Amino acid sequence: MNYYKMNYFKNFYYIILDFCIKTKYFVYFNLFLNVIFINYLYYTFWGTTSNKLILLLNYTINLNGCILIKLIQWLNNHVSFIKNDANKNTAIIKLFSKYYENCSIHNLKYTKNLFFEEFGYVFDDVFTLDETFSVKSGSIAQVYKAYFKNTINTINDCCIENPIAIKVVHPEIEYQMLFPIYFINIYKFFVTNFTFLKTYDTIINYDSFFINLRNQINMVNEYKNNEYFYNKYIANDVIIIPKPLFKSKSFLIMEYIEGEFLEKMDVSIYKKKILMSFLSMFIKDSYMFGKYIHCDLHDANWKVLKEKNDKYHIDADADADASFTYKIIIYDFGYIIENNLNEQIKNLIYYLDINNIYEIGKILFEHIENLKLKDSNSLEFLDYKEVLIRKFVDFNERCYPYTDSNIYACYNFCHSYGYKLKNNLLDLFVSSMLLDKYFKKYLFFSYNSNNTIEFDDEKYYKNVYDTNLFYINLCEKYDIFHNVKDFLYSKYINNTFFIEKINYNNNYFNSLNVNDTFDI
Repeated sequence: MNYYKMNYFKNFYYIILDFCIKTKYFVYFNLFLNVIFINYLYYTFWGTTSNKLILLLNYTINLNGCILIKLIQWLNNHVSFIKNDANKNTAIIKLFSKYYENCSIHNLKYTKNLFFEEFGYVFDDVFTLDETFSVKSGSIAQVYKAYFKNTINTINDCCIENPIAIKVVHPEIEYQMLFPIYFINIYKFFVTNFTFLKTYDTIINYDSFFINLRNQINMVNEYKNNEYFYNKYIANDVIIIPKPLFKSKSFLIMEYIEGEFLEKMDVSIYKKKILMSFLSMFIKDSYMFGKYIHCDLHDANWKVLKEKNDKYHIDADADADASFTYKIIIYDFGYIIENNLNEQIKNLIYYLDINNIYEIGKILFEHIENLKLKDSNSLEFLDYKEVLIRKFVDFNERCYPYTDSNIYACYNFCHSYGYKLKNNLLDLFVSSMLLDKYFKKYLFFSYNSNNTIEFDDEKYYKNVYDTNLFYINLCEKYDIFHNVKDFLYSKYINNTFFIEKINYNNNYFNSLNVNDTFDI
C-alpha cells in the first residue's frame, strides 16, 4: 500500500510540476507578444525605436528561452534577405544578430545530473573540465571543453590525452517550443483563410522549421549527421570535421578542435581567398554530390584551423607564415537536410554562374508549392508557366557575377509575388546566402567597387571562367574534391560556350599560380 501511495504522490508531483512549467512559459510568451506590440506602436507613432523598449524585448526573449532565440535567428536571416531599404526592423535585426553565441548558460549541476541520468556514470568520474575555457552557449545547447579520465575506457575506447567537446541540450527545451508553435499555427490559419490578411503571409515554411528544430534537440540525430560528414571528409586534407565519439538524447561528445574566425586572422587576402575557395568547394560538393546538406553555416559554425607545419624549414628571408598549414573546420551538424536535388542543383549552379535567368526561372517554377494551376498537361498550364518565368526574367536585373546574387533575386521574387518555395530549395538558398558576404569579399571582390550598370559579357564570363579554373587548380594541387573538379572541368573549361564568350587561352590554366608559399 505504501508503494502505491508513494507512486501516486510522485505522479501527482510531476503533474503539478508540468503544469507550473507550462504556465510559466505561457506567461513569458504572452509578455513577449505584448512587448513586441508596444515596440510596434512606439515605432508607428514616433518613426523610431526606443532603446529601453528594445532592451525590454531582449529581456522577454531571454525569459522564453532558447527556442524563441532560435526562431528569432531564423526569422532574422529571412528578413535580412529581403531587399527593402526602408525595412522597419533594421534596429531589431541588429540586436537579434548577437544571439548566435551569446545565449544563456545553464547550471553545471544540471549537466552533471542529466549525464548520470542518461549514461549511468558520475560526470566527474569520466571528465575533467578545462576551467580556463569559457562555456559556449548556443540556442539549442552549450559546449564544454574537457578531458577524459582513465575510466573512459569503460565507456569507449578513446584517447584520453586529447581535449573533447561536451555538447549538452539546454533544459526545458520541449516546454519552450509549445507556445511559439501554437502561435505560429494560429497565425498561419488567419493569413491563409482570411483574404484581407493574406498580405501578411510569407514564403517561410514554419512547419519545416519546427520539424528540423525537433531533430536538432535530439543529439542522436546530430551524432548521425556528424558521423556522415566525418566519414565523407576524413580523407580530405583541407576540410576538418570533429570526430563524434558517443551520444545520448541530450549529449554529444566529440573531438574538440579550436579554430579562428577568418576575419580576425592576420594573413594575406590571397590566403583568405584560398580558404574561402576550400569552403566554396565543400558546399559545391555537398550540394551536387552529397546525401546531406549543412544548412546552418553562420559565422560560428565554421572556422579556420592554423597548425604548425613541422616539415617546413624557415630560412631567414622566408615568409614565416608559410610554416603554418590552414584548413576549414565545420561545426554543428544539427540543422542538416537530406539532399534529393543533386542533378537540379548542378543545373542551378551552372545557370546562376552564366546568368541564364530564363533557365533559373524554369527551375524555380518547378519548386513553387502554391501554383494556381496544377494540371501540367494542359495548354493553360504551359502558358501560365511561361508567364511566370517571363515575370521572373523581368524582375531579375543583369549584373556582374556574384555582386548582386541571383539567389537573392529568386528569394525576393517569391517574396514579392507570394510564391512559396518547396522547403529543400528554400533551405538551399538560405544556407548559400549566409556565406554570401565572404564569397563577395574574397572570391569575387574584383567587381565590388565597379559602379557601372552596363553589362560586359566578356568580363562577366571571364570572371566565372577564371574562378572555376582557380578551383580546379586547387583541386589538382591538394588532391581534393575530385567530383567537383570533374564537374567544373566539363561544365566550364571544356565548354564551347565559354570558349566563344572569352578570349580563350589554352595556356591560361598554368598562369593561375596557387603556390604562393601557401601549403596545407
